[in-house]
Amino acid sequence: MRIGNRNERGSTLVTTAFFATALVVFMGLVADAGLMMYQRTRMQTAADAAALAGAKALINSPAQAIVAAQELASQNGFPIAANQVIVQKGSRVTVSIDAPTDSMVGRVLGAGQAKAEPNQPPQPTSFVIGAQSSADLHCIELQNGARPWGVPDTDFAVGREYVLKQGPGGSVSGNFQALAIDGTGANIYRQAILNGSKTTVSVGGMLATEPGNMNGPTVTAVNQLVGNDRTAYEQARLNPSRTPRVVTVVLLDAASFFGANGRSNVVVTGFARFFITYTTSRGEVFGRFMDRIDAPEIIGTRLNYEVKLVDAETPIVPAI
Repeated sequence: MRIGNRNERGSTLVTTAFFATALVVFMGLVADAGLMMYQRTRMQTAADAAALAGAKALINSPAQAIVAAQELASQNGFPIAANQVIVQKGSRVTVSIDAPTDSMVGRVLGAGQAKAEPNQPPQPTSFVIGAQSSADLHCIELQNGARPWGVPDTDFAVGREYVLKQGPGGSVSGNFQALAIDGTGANIYRQAILNGSKTTVSVGGMLATEPGNMNGPTVTAVNQLVGNDRTAYEQARLNPSRTPRVVTVVLLDAASFFGANGRSNVVVTGFARFFITYTTSRGEVFGRFMDRIDAPEIIGTRLNYEVKLVDAETPIVPAI
């Protein structure tokens, strides 16, 4: 009778120990799953932030993109090596992060094995979680600066045609309304007509005039700018961005302009948009007034970019 009781007690102890161990393992699995999800979320957030930072830095160079991605990942608690940041075609940055995470189940099983088999290699007590993110850099807009022409400020009438650039016979002491916004010289002047000036121009500031008719650069650049564009003024009024004929022109203090002599400084009073109607072989440029620009300055020509997260399988589009 006593022997039977001892056997029953022994079986009960074994069963209890088994279920206790199973319960601990189950609780460990639950804890590991929660920890894994938490850690995975943190890593993905860090990878996303690092990829976006790297893509933004691609404007400067791929090398700076890698450094920027590393810095952001480290700030979020996940230091990465340079080879974990990949730059593709100069417009995509892919960041990979992996890190070991402690496992409760691994600790329990490892402790049990250490007692049962002390001479065996220890069981791993952590697991590795990984996250990856890709971000692209895209040019979304070319923002043009002011064109290198100065129009004496007056009460402009909407739709009326004005002279944006004088030709022979219309100069003021050798000035034909050309401005040296980005510097002097025919090539700099021509590029400013095509793409807008690179220099930021402010109301109240002073600009140097570009003396001389600048006939050749003016005609060449304007014809290249408008090309075969046939947009009508009324269409441009509804959607100015649809045509290169809409340009921003500097408005000048009339007294300073008409008092200029050769290369002189003239005072900026504001800015206005004009619709280029035509140019002549004499270097004259005419345009219809659209509106004044209510801004204290016109920023120089620049490319505006955006960065966004993308799937790794998304085709890569060059930034520019």
